Amino acid sequence: MTIRHLKGLVSRAMDYSEGCNYSQSSMYLQRKVFHSLIKFAKRSRKFELSETTLERFLNDCQRKRKFTQPDYIQRFFRCFRVLQSLEKDESIKLHYRKKLLQIPVQFVQLSNDYSEWLSRKGQCQNTIETKISRLLCFLLYLDSFSISEENIDFDVIFNFKDYIQNKEFSEAYKANILFTLKNFIVFLVDTGTLKPIAQHYVGTVFSHKDARLCSYYSTDEINKVLNHIDRKTKLGKRDYVIVLLFAELGLRESDVLDLKLDDFDWSREELNICMKKTKQPLTLPLTETLLLALADYIRNARPNADTSLLFPRVSLSLKGAYTRGMIYYAVDRYFKRAGINTTDKHHGPHALRHSLTSSLQRQNVSLPTISAALGHGSMNITKRYLWMAPEQLRKLALEVSHEE
Repeated sequence: MTIRHLKGLVSRAMDYSEGCNYSQSSMYLQRKVFHSLIKFAKRSRKFELSETTLERFLNDCQRKRKFTQPDYIQRFFRCFRVLQSLEKDESIKLHYRKKLLQIPVQFVQLSNDYSEWLSRKGQCQNTIETKISRLLCFLLYLDSFSISEENIDFDVIFNFKDYIQNKEFSEAYKANILFTLKNFIVFLVDTGTLKPIAQHYVGTVFSHKDARLCSYYSTDEINKVLNHIDRKTKLGKRDYVIVLLFAELGLRESDVLDLKLDDFDWSREELNICMKKTKQPLTLPLTETLLLALADYIRNARPNADTSLLFPRVSLSLKGAYTRGMIYYAVDRYFKRAGINTTDKHHGPHALRHSLTSSLQRQNVSLPTISAALGHGSMNITKRYLWMAPEQLRKLALEVSHEE
């Protein structure tokens, strides 16, 4: 990599950071890291954004007593990962892991075949990626005992189930791993790798769906979140629309990320989309509040970009839509600023979707109507979204007489 190319990546990274409204201290530290990296590259005979370079650069900085504090090291890793993403023409993530677990070499082709099989079954890309990440635990287990896919039998599955029970995973995540494993076994049977009897190896999976966190927020709490968004700034205008799309329409993150200007029928005051998760069409009415917020954002805050996306990236040098992490942060930060109690509760976009469902329930909206509004294929799925508010629970509580 040439120094000129590296400086170009650094310039794009700084443009991105400025668009994210980072503090002056964060921007200063990023410039400091990038400046040191360019100097390091000039001293190197050959420079590339590899893991080896990452380790060498970090060692060089620590030897010179630069970026030795834990917070500095974390920011250092992020700066390097951002440059790697830009070089690969990938979306910049909100968070980067220091080390990603890799699929064992002998299972890479099998994993790709499973992905293609899921795709032919109509699974969306996000679902496929989620299943592959859950399957990784099983593939690593097979690799540790040198077991090939052809040798998977009842004992292997039984021992693996015992293995994950001793892992520090949540009960819900353990269940999700086993659900994915059952699906993976079906794939192996379908492709002739295993015999049909193998489909019974995993057995019944208890998902503990009713033990998940209650993520309901009251209308007053959501209004408080909205009131803490500074709508005088471009960032605030954008974030106000994002929060309203979740709170008033109950959209999924994937659909908000993919929204386009043509999806809005302004004359009918409707939103028409094809949901990414279900591939089904959905039409929703636009409230007056949302219409005004959209008009304000599109006219005064939306970046001028050669794309029809409602939320294009701020910098023209960065391609594509926002990531899920960015959308989550756009919601989460206002929960914190509003001082909402989120203890033991989710507080991202999906929590607003749950809250809308419960709000509609309290307004005596019928279950089929709520299910249709959320784009659910089954009312059984909608029932999982229905949370009883604390004030409703108090009304149902039995009064116990107290005797001296």
